[in-house]
Amino acid sequence: MSANSTMSISTLYNQFGDDTTVPRLFDVIARNYPEHVAISIPKDEKNPSRGWKNVTFRDLASAIDKAASWLLREIGHQSESFETIHYMLPQDLSVIVFMLASAKIGFKGLFCHPRCTTEALVYISTTMETQYLVSTSNLMPEARMAVESLTSIKSEINVITAPPLHFWFATDFPQQLGILASTKSTGNNPNDPFTVIHSSGTTGNPKAIVMTHRHLLRMAKSFLSVNNKDDLNYERFRGKRVALLSPVSSAAGLYFLLGLNFVYDFTSVLPPAPGPLSADKLEQTICYANVTCVIAPPKIFPDIAKCSRMLALIKSKIDSVGYIGAACPNHAGEAISTHTQLYPLYGSTETGMYPLFTTVSSDWAYMKWDSSFTHQMRPIASSNYYHLVLPRDVGARGFQIGFELFPSFEEWNTNDIFVRHPDPAKDDHWRYVGRMEDVIICRAPTSNSVGPNIASIKSRSSLLMPNEMEHMIERHPSIAAAVICDCEEGVLHVVIEPVGLGQTQGPRPEEADKTQALIAEIWSSIEQANAICSIPAQIHRSSILLALEPLPKGTKGYPQRNLVRQRYRET
Repeated sequence: MSANSTMSISTLYNQFGDDTTVPRLFDVIARNYPEHVAISIPKDEKNPSRGWKNVTFRDLASAIDKAASWLLREIGHQSESFETIHYMLPQDLSVIVFMLASAKIGFKGLFCHPRCTTEALVYISTTMETQYLVSTSNLMPEARMAVESLTSIKSEINVITAPPLHFWFATDFPQQLGILASTKSTGNNPNDPFTVIHSSGTTGNPKAIVMTHRHLLRMAKSFLSVNNKDDLNYERFRGKRVALLSPVSSAAGLYFLLGLNFVYDFTSVLPPAPGPLSADKLEQTICYANVTCVIAPPKIFPDIAKCSRMLALIKSKIDSVGYIGAACPNHAGEAISTHTQLYPLYGSTETGMYPLFTTVSSDWAYMKWDSSFTHQMRPIASSNYYHLVLPRDVGARGFQIGFELFPSFEEWNTNDIFVRHPDPAKDDHWRYVGRMEDVIICRAPTSNSVGPNIASIKSRSSLLMPNEMEHMIERHPSIAAAVICDCEEGVLHVVIEPVGLGQTQGPRPEEADKTQALIAEIWSSIEQANAICSIPAQIHRSSILLALEPLPKGTKGYPQRNLVRQRYRET
């Protein structure tokens, strides 16, 4: 696509991005730039070495219309009230096809993260009063079990089996289905529901979030009005093929597949769909998909950092890596940043992506906000931590989409915690270190309090963000997860999940010898964690508790700290 064409797509957002629907805007792009590459996907999910194929806007628009026609035949009617269809699909292009197809016939699709538990799926589906469940026959075993559990609990739901992805791109599409030209897709209803996603569930069951057309389109449009366009981290993607290792059904997936990719003229390249995101999938995508940039969760970075082959591959083929969704373990970030440009990409499901940039390579973990971004960094008690708050600003040119979801709010509390750069000359550089619920409050010896409600902390209390200590412990090959739960009289209590706990039983309380043997094996990692503790507190051998079953985890794969606290507080 030429530079002029790129500007035209950006202009579409600028001209009427707030006053249309996502399917209508997509159709306009497809009509004007039919041969432009919309996305790149594996030719063969089971054999990535066969390479990747480019899907044009024309072919994707045709697939969406076919899916809309098929849905209309299966369900029997268009929706006048934006009914919800719950989709259980592979994390491939099917998600985008059905997301837009649903909107074309008046429905909104509910798309859940592949790591959602059955309990979470039932909770979200019940909250949205779903009447239809669409799945495919080629789901992974865990997903098939989730579908069976969901349908057994919600017996009233109508189950529809959809064809696999290649069906929608077949040239011999059944003529009797026809191609639907829906009136829903041509209306100007930007405030209508578009799709349903959900929060990450770090503190419990994920919460359903109904995203309007305007919410998604305005997020992308905001980036056209930033003050320092050339400095933003997203500029590194311009004109390139970018490996997108984020679930297609997540907010990050949407923002990079139906918004920022148009603004910055990059091609999102999806990894092989079966199974969870991993360093192996990234390696396959780098080797066979001709990508030069990467967007990935830092959850997979420790595996990359300890693999010399992966680091060498990244150094030889990748210009830059943007990480998203969590704090990056320092040791992994340091290793990767010596082989390519590393930087954070930061935002939230509710409020979209934020305009930020990284100044120099050595500050890979720090972000600086564009001046167009209305925000406040509020200090927390007498600590070095700051809480990011987004105030309502009616005069702002962008980055206010959270208030469209929550119109009664005067400010949005992100619950994200940052530290300022230690260099006074860089006091506008910030490093994300965790969530409010991660904070450990270490009070005087006569008191013990842990939790996110920290407004009334007295100066005699110490605050600890334990994430980096936990990352240090988890470097040990025998440890799957570590959660520091509590601080009592200078002693930090930690729950350890040994590797393979889901397949083998961990040491029972009566098996003291096995427990002590494992603690002895991992003690060097505990000592390394103690060495970086920022407050006068330490983990003792006696304050280590080995989990008897896998720790509860959110959709991003990280332990749910509050649930772990509740489960093990009485132990």
